[in-house]
This record gives sequence, structure tokens and C-alpha cells, in this order.
Amino acid sequence: MLNQFCFCSIVFSFSAVSQVSVLQPLNFGTIVVAKNERVSTLELLPNGRSSSTNDIHIIEAGEAANILIENFPPRIQLTISDAVINTPLTRSSGGISFTLNKLIYQHDIVTNGLGIAELNIGGQISTSGSGGHYSDEEFKSVIQITIEY
Repeated sequence: MLNQFCFCSIVFSFSAVSQVSVLQPLNFGTIVVAKNERVSTLELLPNGRSSSTNDIHIIEAGEAANILIENFPPRIQLTISDAVINTPLTRSSGGISFTLNKLIYQHDIVTNGLGIAELNIGGQISTSGSGGHYSDEEFKSVIQITIEY
């Protein structure tokens, strides 16, 4: 059974003159959940490396989100935060879901001389451990990060 995971939308809070673009959405790749009798996790780091525990097997590696941040003041520190805590990743047909436990990223970044910065975001997901079966489809969620300076 193959499952693809991706975030199609990321919502940002920022100044009206600033611009934030999602160059690459967060995608956990294609995996197989061999058994779901215990909680298994998949962690994707901002550098693109991934690892899994227990009964998740990686078939095709995922990609960390790549976010372009523009039109901020030059050489300032931006503080990145989120409110993701055990957010469900759902599928269109309903049923058993995965949980996005956390996002993984650098919380403080500095814009360059042109007021531009890039942010890579990874994350950790987990299975339910309920014994239910995961079907072969995409699981999605919309998440929000806040950029402050």
C-alpha cells in the first residue's frame, strides 16, 4: 500500500508589502505502512534527509518545503513560528489519518542585503497506531507559519 503526503497550501502572516512564495511544498514522499498496530513516525529534515521508525517504509523520498521571503528590510532577523501540534493530515475520502506532530525549521533567519531570505521546512508525521489500514492516496493539511521582525 503506497501513500503520498504533501502540503498543498501554506498560509503566512506578514506585512502587506512583503512577499512570501512557496517554491516547493512540503512533501513526505511515498511510503508504505506495513502494520498500524503501534505508532510509527516519519521525520523529514529541512535538508531533505528522512528517517522512519517501526512500520513506515520509505519508497520514494520526500522534499522539504522551500519558501522564498522577499521585500523585507535588508539584513534583519526574521523570527519564524508556527502553531502545529498534532495536526491531522486528512484524505478526501475520510477515514484514518496521519498526524503532523511538528514542523522542523530554523526559527531565526536573516535577510540578505536585498531583504530576501529562504526557509526550508521539514516535519514529523505519525501513524495512528489504531490497527486501521491506510489507503493509497494523498493526505493533506493546510498549515500556517508566522514571520515576525
